Amino acid sequence: MNPSISAIKAIIVVCILFFVPTLTANMAPFMYERFALYFPKHENFRIWQFVTNIFMHGSFMHIFFNMYALWAFGSPLEKMWGRKKFYVFFFLAGIGAAVIYTLVNYFQFNNIYEQLIAAGATPEDINAMLQTGTYQTSWLQSVPEEKMEDFRNLYRIPVVGASRAIYGVLVASGILFPKGKLFLI
Repeated sequence: MNPSISAIKAIIVVCILFFVPTLTANMAPFMYERFALYFPKHENFRIWQFVTNIFMHGSFMHIFFNMYALWAFGSPLEKMWGRKKFYVFFFLAGIGAAVIYTLVNYFQFNNIYEQLIAAGATPEDINAMLQTGTYQTSWLQSVPEEKMEDFRNLYRIPVVGASRAIYGVLVASGILFPKGKLFLI
């Protein structure tokens, strides 16, 4: 990229480059399997997903509002800090939030996993349930049905979007410009 291009524009361009292939039926599975952030025990999990999930988005409205917020709240920060410092902040916010999100989910997942083991499930039974969604009804005496669904969703649904990084930008903007005025469209 051109060294004079702003960080905001560069991030928007990369997000669009990641988003466009997800609009085609044959490329969407490839993009999500490789670049969305999966649960660490999932077969699609890769360490680089802590970065790449920032550029993935689930719908046109998702990317539109994320990029609008990035432009609206990130532009003053980039002007104040400069391009390099803004990049560092943006990626630290996005990666840091993804790590925290993963840790919270990991503890929730392990808590339910231990409850299932205590209910008599074997690791093989639990793995089959994660893959197929079917389980023994006797497990419901120890783990409620909604927790079973949450357990499976923690495992199989990846996270996408720059929202976590942009939330960091929003917080920084609020702290550095506390008297800033917002105009709603």
